[in-house]
Amino acid sequence: MLKAIMPVAVIFLGASFGLEGLSVKMMSTMSTISAGVLIASHG
Repeated sequence: MLKAIMPVAVIFLGASFGLEGLSVKMMSTMSTISAGVLIASHG
């Protein structure tokens, strides 16, 4: 599960250090990935 969520963590870290810009499209993509990881880890 940790390996699957790493792309989201990298984007958040990049945004927090000012290396990556966050947009609505990026946030929706990350939300979709997080929801998929949550569903996959549950079942």
